[in-house]
Amino acid sequence: KSVVAPLAQYGIGAALYEKQDYQAAAAALGKLTTGWPTAAVVPRGRHLRGTCFRELKQFTPAAVELAAFLAAKPDPAEALDARFELALCQIGLKQHPQAITTLTLLLKDKPDYGKADSAYYELAFAYEATKQMPQAIAAFRQLVTIAPKSPLAAECWFRLGRYHEESGDAKQLPEAEKAYTTGLKQAKRPEIRESLLYQLAWVQYRQERPEVATVGLATLLKEFPKGTLRLRASFLSGECLFLKNKWTEALPMFAPVIAEAKAENRDRALYRAATCHMNLKQWPNSQAQFALLIKDYPKYPQINEARYGLGWSLQNQKKLGEAVVVYQQVTKATN
Repeated sequence: KSVVAPLAQYGIGAALYEKQDYQAAAAALGKLTTGWPTAAVVPRGRHLRGTCFRELKQFTPAAVELAAFLAAKPDPAEALDARFELALCQIGLKQHPQAITTLTLLLKDKPDYGKADSAYYELAFAYEATKQMPQAIAAFRQLVTIAPKSPLAAECWFRLGRYHEESGDAKQLPEAEKAYTTGLKQAKRPEIRESLLYQLAWVQYRQERPEVATVGLATLLKEFPKGTLRLRASFLSGECLFLKNKWTEALPMFAPVIAEAKAENRDRALYRAATCHMNLKQWPNSQAQFALLIKDYPKYPQINEARYGLGWSLQNQKKLGEAVVVYQQVTKATN
């Protein structure tokens, strides 16, 4: 048989891979393995075939090919990439303990591996999947330590911030704030930047610094007017302004939330907006908002306070009979 024939067959597979025709490339590389099983290029072909299967999310055959390549004791540099890809397949197959072992050994053997940031990133999520949060956090920390400018660093800072925030210990909120602030300096992906802006404002709000939180929320709403967190951000901004007695400024923040019938916190937005109108002595508006809250959310925790606000709004418009009826509902419910 021709010496160059297996090389040509490998070339077909490699060219198809470069064209991102992974199915055809895998088929061509399969012919290499069956047609020239002893050719020197076969192990490399199996590696590339495994990569093709992984791109196709066919993780089981991908793992088989990569394991065969590693069994052939390839060049150490190529073996590192194959080990990393094998770990990705194990994660795809939800074999997280095996992936943890593969990635841990890889990073132990080659701490300065060229894709170490990606390896630590995948390792962290594998630990998360097995509910080993301290180990996951350690992996995220290692990533930002060894590769502070990695494209993955911003998301890691977000994860670290969430870890501190969800610890249940209010003393860790400053650490969460530091993590979110650091992540924002590097965030390029829009969804990560939006999340960092919101969580940073949230922890500032929780630390009773609403005036600082409104700055970040304004940035979020400006940069992501159609973002997935826009309504949450709008409500939180309104809440921060409300706490500073800025009734007029708070009302436009609550309005988008109220306009969305199924929005999270719509009931609270209605209550806050009604209260703003009441504090501004805009009685028809406070009447309308309290009435809508009572109609749409009859089990709202502060329903009697809302009824009282409705009664007070009616009374200030000299709708005294209606006001009495509403006040009676309050006294009846509380007695």
